[in-house]
Amino acid sequence: MTQVRYARGPRSRPLTWPLTAGARHVATAVMALLDRLVPKRRHRVVLGSDKGNKFNGNPRYLFEYLAQRPDWDPYWLSASPKLRGEINARFPGRALPSWSPSALWKGLSAQWLAFSHSRYDLGPFAYLRRPRFIYLNHGVPLKTMGYDKAYHDPTIDNAAAGMGAVTCCSDLEAGLWARAYNLPIERMWVTGVPRNDRLFASDSGLLERFGIRPDEKVILFAPTYRESGVLPNYLPVPGLDPQALVNVLAKHDAVLLIRPHYYEWAAARDMVERIGSDRLRTADEHAVPEVNELLPLTDLLITDYSSIFFDFLLLDRPIIFSCHDREAYERERGFTIDYDSNTPGFKVATPEGFLSALDQLLAGDDPHADHRAEVRDRFHRYTDARSSERVAKRIEQRLSAN
Repeated sequence: MTQVRYARGPRSRPLTWPLTAGARHVATAVMALLDRLVPKRRHRVVLGSDKGNKFNGNPRYLFEYLAQRPDWDPYWLSASPKLRGEINARFPGRALPSWSPSALWKGLSAQWLAFSHSRYDLGPFAYLRRPRFIYLNHGVPLKTMGYDKAYHDPTIDNAAAGMGAVTCCSDLEAGLWARAYNLPIERMWVTGVPRNDRLFASDSGLLERFGIRPDEKVILFAPTYRESGVLPNYLPVPGLDPQALVNVLAKHDAVLLIRPHYYEWAAARDMVERIGSDRLRTADEHAVPEVNELLPLTDLLITDYSSIFFDFLLLDRPIIFSCHDREAYERERGFTIDYDSNTPGFKVATPEGFLSALDQLLAGDDPHADHRAEVRDRFHRYTDARSSERVAKRIEQRLSAN
């Protein structure tokens, strides 16, 4: 697929830039020296997520798996005292302040460091460039990543330098990640990803927290984050009449949960409050930290260019794709794979098209089941709850090889 590339405007640099750049070089050199001097503990793994501010995603589920097994020695790095307290209440002594001497020692003596977004998930280890990191990732790369982005990203060289392994769900995805970061295919671990283990354990208590009856249908709207700016509203397509949406939901006794990107919580909450119907509710990270806890309870997913639908394929339930700004998104960000053949569901861009698709699917008429199965088999080698176990085994294999 031909991608239209564009250059972002020049970024201004503060006057202190030479000093901060010099400090980074010094920190990188110091970390490299310490890393070579400190002996490694074979089953010690240090993990983090989202710049040390959260306990979520693939790192969380791998950490929880390892922490419950006596042979492993995992630690979580976080900048939040509150978060560390919550983790240590469950796993005493396992959560450490990101920039503390204890975190530095545990990380330097660990065989592997694991993250979901970038090495900045792991405090001082952002300055370590050796390939000792497991990139647990946070979604199949439907949109361009790394060197494949439709614009030049000066941080990619640094990001790729430390990736000793990347976990993924299929051989196809392995090829996408290898290309995105210019890495050898041998570093791609086709294990499944730990967060998908959660899809096979439904928690009905979440419905009670949202005031949803067990017999009501649950729809989840989870759009991707757009680097060009926040959405004008948080309805699935522009121009959608809120009352028309509420009428379709009421007809089928359904509730729409809206899951905004965490940069956009306030905008989504304001919109739901303005509409004022109990058929629409927000389900942001304050309410449910992990979106994969919501997916087992979701009867129908609405998304756009988010990779969340790849996880949802494991549940074999219908999907609506809102692609009203597809041309602009493809021009500004781009796709790694063909959008149409890999998105098994209704593609909608207008209020009329969306409401028709929603009504049809809620009535039980699902014409895309066969396509879903094809795409699921393409992007998932495994369809079970044992991804964390397989990641742990791959780490063991690497330890044995060393």
